[in-house]
Amino acid sequence: MSVELNSADNGNNWVQVHTLGAVDLTTDGVVNRDGIGATVTVTPHNGASATSGVHSGGTYASDHSRTLGFGLGSAASARVDVTWPGGVKNRLYGAYDGETIVFPEIACSIDSGGPFKTYLKCVNHSLKELRLAGAITNAQQKRFRYSAVVAWFEEL
Repeated sequence: MSVELNSADNGNNWVQVHTLGAVDLTTDGVVNRDGIGATVTVTPHNGASATSGVHSGGTYASDHSRTLGFGLGSAASARVDVTWPGGVKNRLYGAYDGETIVFPEIACSIDSGGPFKTYLKCVNHSLKELRLAGAITNAQQKRFRYSAVVAWFEEL
């Protein structure tokens, strides 16, 4: 019998993402609290993207971790994109090495194609409800709002 250990001491950077569906947290939330069914893509600064899905189950009497890990190589930061079940797309800039991000469902898609004013109103409403529900802090609300605005213009 042997035991194998993964020390992860290779000098590379990483980020973890935990999805948080907003059903029953916000009026427009539709995704289950664990974010099962979401697809997460992490793109390190000047690096190749990696994609993973949030799953449940896997084998008999076991389950997948709801926190997804992504390697960044030597990059110190990355962009995180989440596509929620139903197709809504959210983005966060500036995910930093060693960070575990709780990424909440924001009911407004960066590729909605509607007027910016309507999109921003939706983002502000979703993030305020998430903060009032205790799902995110004031600092996280500002961080996700900033990224949502930048992403909307980037998607034009």
